[in-house]
Amino acid sequence: MTSPHPPERASATLRAIPRIDLDTASREKLVAHIEHLEWVVAAVYPDGPVIEALRRLAHFTKAEAVIVAALMKGRYCSQDYLRVLALRDDTSESNVLQVHLVRVRRNLRALGVTLECARRIGWRLSDADIEHLHSLLSERAARDAHASLASP
Repeated sequence: MTSPHPPERASATLRAIPRIDLDTASREKLVAHIEHLEWVVAAVYPDGPVIEALRRLAHFTKAEAVIVAALMKGRYCSQDYLRVLALRDDTSESNVLQVHLVRVRRNLRALGVTLECARRIGWRLSDADIEHLHSLLSERAARDAHASLASP
């Protein structure tokens, strides 16, 4: 499904979802509304299997794995986007996101990956680092599959 909104605007899109009256809305309007909601969910929340694989790979918390999964899409992720995505919180009064980013940076460094920061823009991973993470995830999945076949 193609959306008119880039993922960076997903948090604003979440707040701008129109309310519809289920009793009086036409079928077409309901279908369009559901399709819009599906896009918002796909844009805001990364793939579940990737998040679980990252948690097993580097012992990330769920919020940290969500942050890394979002960064693996290859785009800059703003502080507001990561806060809504990982913490489900759009207030800027807390330093919880910064604490998660420190842990993410430390765990990624142990894997040979560098988290890039651009002031007032956000964070990103280089294409080479994304490829490296994908290869680490593939290797881990192969090891896990082999171990499950070897165990009685």
